[in-house]
Amino acid sequence: MSGRTPSRASALASASSGSANPTGKSGSMLPPCGRSTSALHALGLHGMAKAFADIEAGGDAASLGHAEWLALLLEREASLRRDKRLSKRLQYAKLRQQACVEDIDYRTPRGLDRSLLTMLVEGQWIDDHANLLICGPSGLAA
Repeated sequence: MSGRTPSRASALASASSGSANPTGKSGSMLPPCGRSTSALHALGLHGMAKAFADIEAGGDAASLGHAEWLALLLEREASLRRDKRLSKRLQYAKLRQQACVEDIDYRTPRGLDRSLLTMLVEGQWIDDHANLLICGPSGLAA
């Protein structure tokens, strides 16, 4: 096993035990919040680590209870993972144009119903397991 990279568990153990200390002394040179962020990074919880550092730096730490802290950290981690997944999917799709619903020009006479499009964008039809069929020419007619 000489060519293996260290596992997350061993990285976490070294981060929490202070074995990565460059001085060679026992104990850790990092403050407790630094050890926590190192451990979170070692576990692959980068969103939580960033949120932890942001909360500590912002001075909001004292006003939050433990449950609120945890909820905030979990929310940020989940959000980061969702964003990464979406980014990867968009990259994999290799879309030729960057388009979004907010950029639709309703002034052009195409017969678009703004309220219908708003309802479709909200996605309730997906939750209802309804089908959607869009008919007609694509793009602008010259």
